[in-house]
Amino acid sequence: MELLKRLSGFAFAAVALLMYVLHDAPATQSLHAALVSQSSDRIRADEPNAVTLDLIALDSDGQPIADLKREELRIFQDRQELKIESISPAMKEPLTLGIFFDASGSRNEDRFISEEARLASELVHSVWREGDTGFVLLFASGIYFSAKPTGSLEEIDEGLNLVPQATYHGATALFDALTVADPAKFAGSPGRKIYVVFSDFEDNASRHKPEQAIDAAQKAGVAIFPVLLREGFGGFHDKRAVKISNERAAMFADKTGGEVLIPESGKQLAATMQMLTGHLRSAYRISYIAAAAAPQNNRKGSKIRIETTRQHAKLLYPKD
Repeated sequence: MELLKRLSGFAFAAVALLMYVLHDAPATQSLHAALVSQSSDRIRADEPNAVTLDLIALDSDGQPIADLKREELRIFQDRQELKIESISPAMKEPLTLGIFFDASGSRNEDRFISEEARLASELVHSVWREGDTGFVLLFASGIYFSAKPTGSLEEIDEGLNLVPQATYHGATALFDALTVADPAKFAGSPGRKIYVVFSDFEDNASRHKPEQAIDAAQKAGVAIFPVLLREGFGGFHDKRAVKISNERAAMFADKTGGEVLIPESGKQLAATMQMLTGHLRSAYRISYIAAAAAPQNNRKGSKIRIETTRQHAKLLYPKD
């Protein structure tokens, strides 16, 4: 009975938040883009074409590079090289961190859900700074907040503690979950936006297409890190489904500046989450001057490419 009351609370919190997000929109209106455009913190008063971009640099072993220098980077807009003004630790910036859990029927045989929630809590505590915001969201055929957006670590932990108690059943609306909020309601929010998504990346119930979800994340400045759960985590075994899942997760990560993480077993899960923690703590924020032809708040159709002279380095940033 207590669990039913809590789950009812999830639904109420989700409805209340969505009423705020949608405001006076029709009830049948589809949900829009994730979180917020970063245009306001990308613009400097003295330089209208100043843009900021978050980047993670990894060495050949997949470990974060913590001493990357501005002179080791080159950035291009289409074929034109741009001026890099500065590079600084992204940890200095405010963070909005969303933790997503697939609660569909394909997850009901996952024996590690409690461990996933515990390790997610460790991740949040490792990267959290005063002034940050986080939320915990479960999705199946519907979307439920176990912790609505909050600046309280205690509330995030409470939401994560409830994740193992959820009923895992039904279809999967992954793309709808990733486009849950109207960006206009979060306009001007500064800093980094990160989504960590525990899922097999199957979707069979969304009204949104994957391209719409990616476009929403790009406009919002959200980097998506799929934690791809398959065999051993209650996931599917069909080779074709696995291939589609891999490709879909890679597309979301590549287009938004994240990385696909694939723990092969429950034992590897802790190491995978520790690696993700290192990535987030070692990220950089680059400031550069965009070409006048492509304003910082509308780079659609303009391709940004970053190169480094650091040998064997891999750079994670949003690929247009």
